[in-house]
Formats: sequence, C-alpha cells, structure tokens
Amino acid sequence: MKNLVIVRDLSEMACFYYEEFLHLFAIMQSATIEASNPTYDFPTFSGTARYFGALFEAPELMPSWREEDGEVLTTFPSANEDDTETYLVGFIYLCSMQNQNLMRCPHGDELSIGVVLKPEFQGLGYARLAVNHMVDVTFRDAVCHRIQALIMDSKDNSRAMALFVKCGFTLEGTRRQSFFGPYDNTWKDITCLSILDTDYVARRSHGVCDATVSLWENMLHRHEEENEQISRIIQGPEATLKVAPTSSLQHEINATNDRSDELTSGRDSLQSRADSSSHNADSSRDCRSNIRDGAVISSENSLGDETDDDIASWDVIADFEAKNE
Repeated sequence: MKNLVIVRDLSEMACFYYEEFLHLFAIMQSATIEASNPTYDFPTFSGTARYFGALFEAPELMPSWREEDGEVLTTFPSANEDDTETYLVGFIYLCSMQNQNLMRCPHGDELSIGVVLKPEFQGLGYARLAVNHMVDVTFRDAVCHRIQALIMDSKDNSRAMALFVKCGFTLEGTRRQSFFGPYDNTWKDITCLSILDTDYVARRSHGVCDATVSLWENMLHRHEEENEQISRIIQGPEATLKVAPTSSLQHEINATNDRSDELTSGRDSLQSRADSSSHNADSSRDCRSNIRDGAVISSENSLGDETDDDIASWDVIADFEAKNE
C-alpha cells in the first residue's frame, strides 16, 4: 500500500530531497504568479507563505507524519509491492494577496492557492485531492472568506482551469496581458477562479464534494448572471439598451433561420407562379394567332367555293337594281 501525504515541516526531508525541492521550485516560479518574483528562493517563499506543503507518495508513514506534520490524503494499492521508496510528488501553497497597507479584515483574508506537480505524477488525481483538502482545511478553520486561483496563460492553463472548476471554483474572467513574465519577458493573460466560504458551505450542505459542471457550463452560467445584472442596472425611463440572456440567443438564431427558410420558400413560389403566368401568356398569344390565321383561310376557302348558281343569283340581283334606277 502507498499513501499520498502532505508534509508541512520540511526540515526533516530537506537533507534527502533538497535538490528536488530546488528543481521543482524553479518550475513553480515560471508557472505561477505568486512565486514568480526572481528575488525569491525556496526557503524564503516556503517560509513566508500562509501555508506551504510538499506532497509525497510513501509506502510507510514516518513517525513525525503520524503526529502532526503529515496529513494523509489517500491510501491506495501499490503497483509494485517491492517499491519501498518515498517520492516527492509536488508542492501546494496558500498565499495572502491582501494589500499589506490595508487593515486586516477580522473575518478572514483573501488567499491565493497554487499547486504544482512533477510531470510523472500528473493526471493521477493527486492535484484534485490536494486542492480539495486545502479548501476543506482553510474554510473549516475560518482563516479566510475567499480562495482564488490565478492561472497564467500557458499551454496547460486549460487543464488547470478544469481542475479548479471540478473542485468547486467559479470562473470570474480573464485580465488580458495583466502580468509581465520576468523569465520570458512577455505580457501574459491571467485567468481568475475563486470559491467563497458561502459557496463551500452550500456545496457541503447538499452533500456535493466536487463540482459536476464543466468549464464551459460554468462560463455560460457566469455570462448569464452578468447579463442579468447589466439589465437591472440599465433599466429606467431613458434606457434603450436591452441585453438578452445567453439562453435566448440560440432561440433567436433558430427563429431567424426559420424566417429565412420561409422567405426562400416564398421567393421560389413567386418565381414558379411568374414562370407559369409567362407560359400562359405565350399560349394565349399563340392561340389568338392561330384563330386569326384560321379565319383568313376560312374566308378564302369560302370565296373559292362559290357555285354557278350563286353567281347567277348575283347577276339577277344586279339586273333588278339597274331597272329600278
């Protein structure tokens, strides 16, 4: 069997894993905002963070871990029973992001969470276990009212966002090019996700440990809420702008497509009727021409068909009219 353990007191492990600590911290400095300050070193950052812990995969618990320094997240069967090594998995931390010039709120601060794992331990669910554990501990001890995750623009940011959404965080938005990376000298987008103590209590009261919505559903839900808020703000006697909720946009698109199909069908019907009328007009002109030609031919035939008796009758009539004159 193996255990996934979070260890806060690293003094006992430093002599065995210090080189690995430094290597992993260098990765964390280039991947996270909180540790990106080039003047930070590993002892400084781990000592000033509100919470800093190292994740270990270990077959057996050390005596100090059983007392107070270690917290077991899960126990799972080992793929190799002969493997008795203890492996460094990653780091997890909580930092205070509140302005030091402001008075500290008596109801708790705002904390920023971050987690970084070694590549060979990614995709095993360790990060999700660690984040859920940290959220439980933080809100259970009432040390803050809001936990946020600031994700730097990178090739793995979609995986990081999906992780925090599954842990119950809400996507708040992206600040475009708001952070200047000191290691690659480029401006980067920062995406913010957060969870409130009220969100945590509501989620636990319904017996839901993990969020079941996808990142896309989370974004659409957030967009609908923002549109509804804008609609309430702009409503008034002089307001002319109306913001449609996202759920009605697809309905409007479908209705527009239906009207377009109806117009196309009507246009085709009118064209067919116009072609039919043109054909009927041509037929009428041909018919009148045939009738006219037939009448001339009939009259010519009737003149050519006069008999001798008809001619004699015309001569008698002509003589009678001459005598009367």
